[in-house]
Amino acid sequence: MENNLLIHGDNLQAMKYLLENGYRGMIDLIYIDPPYFTQKDYYYTDKQKNQEVIAYSDKWDDLQSYLNFLKERLILMKELLSEKGSIYVHLDWRTSHYVKVMMDEIFGYENFRNEIVWHRSIWTTISRQFQKAHDVILWYSKQSDYTFNQLYQTYKYLNKRHGLIQKVVNGKKIRLKDEKGNYITRDYSGVAMHDVWEDINIIGATGSERLNFGTQKPEALLERIIKTSSNEGDIVADFFCGSGTTLAVAEKLGRRWIGVDNSDVSIEVTKKRLENANYKFVFVRFSSENEKSVII
Repeated sequence: MENNLLIHGDNLQAMKYLLENGYRGMIDLIYIDPPYFTQKDYYYTDKQKNQEVIAYSDKWDDLQSYLNFLKERLILMKELLSEKGSIYVHLDWRTSHYVKVMMDEIFGYENFRNEIVWHRSIWTTISRQFQKAHDVILWYSKQSDYTFNQLYQTYKYLNKRHGLIQKVVNGKKIRLKDEKGNYITRDYSGVAMHDVWEDINIIGATGSERLNFGTQKPEALLERIIKTSSNEGDIVADFFCGSGTTLAVAEKLGRRWIGVDNSDVSIEVTKKRLENANYKFVFVRFSSENEKSVII
């Protein structure tokens, strides 16, 4: 369990493998960014080969087949979570309400912590409806006693006058000054983090993080989640690891990690990202239902 793992294969098979090999109740934080039931294909642009290839397909026979797929996997994720662990499921308007009901059943309504709204800056267009400009992240804990490290955000309405320290002298409020005659202000570290996140932008076309992977999430988003719900040395897992953002951020923050994806393209993008950063990990490939190969 000391090794970081990158697993290429069906995440259902991978999770069964982990459960059989000592990881039951050992994962402290799970973040997943699964398919959203968009009925679209998503692409990766290989600039070296100057071609666009399908990274993964989000096409389903019907809504029920999508929900069955996700439910079967969420049940195993609960078994993998530690007693103080949390799971964050990143979705959008299409199925978040269905998945919320499903997670209430699996994890318990009483263990629902937050519906986090990630408000993204987008180019707006004229249409006969409000612009869809946010994702939803559902956060559940394994039980009532869970890891939570309080984070803070800037109080957007704070100005210098609000921060001045005052006292009452002869019935009047006066603003205190230091020995140099400067007004003394409070040291504001911010306010407790809200559940609407408006300060994290999507990765722009020329962003330094950009890997040309269609659904890549910014590192700042994962940094916030990982810092909140895990500590150094904890195990963080992403069973739809895509371009590897969760794994890269977990490594930077001193966590151990497990990443799984079934897409050949996703695994190659993630491997290259991790290897270029000189991160150490064990690569496991599942080639069939009962066969695996391990590459160190």
